[in-house]
Amino acid sequence: MYTIRKVLKFEAAHVLDSSYSKCCQQIHGHSYLVELYFRSETLNADGMVVDFGKVKEQARPFINQFDHALIMSDKHLPPNGVCIVEVPYNPTAENMARHFFEWLKPKLPSLFKVRFHETSTGYAEFKGAV
Repeated sequence: MYTIRKVLKFEAAHVLDSSYSKCCQQIHGHSYLVELYFRSETLNADGMVVDFGKVKEQARPFINQFDHALIMSDKHLPPNGVCIVEVPYNPTAENMARHFFEWLKPKLPSLFKVRFHETSTGYAEFKGAV
């Protein structure tokens, strides 16, 4: 089994609907790091699981919509003049990992795991079948 990893970064703020820590229910920012894991029993004609350039090309539209934006559930009213990305869930690292996985998997079928770092010391993973 071959496994490869591609790392992408973006900056964004978010506000959680609910959390243990009440400060996370205020607008705050993160330097997000997203690790995409791909695996395959065989290699393609170029000797790769998937070309890193293709991964970047396919993932960039998703990353771009969140980069330098405020991510919040559709339950909140957005502040005026701010680039808002409304999501139908509490924008935790866990939910973001699943959202990114489900968005990218149809485009890159060998994707099997998304690791979504919210901070340098904490991340969430979402795994799916190849």
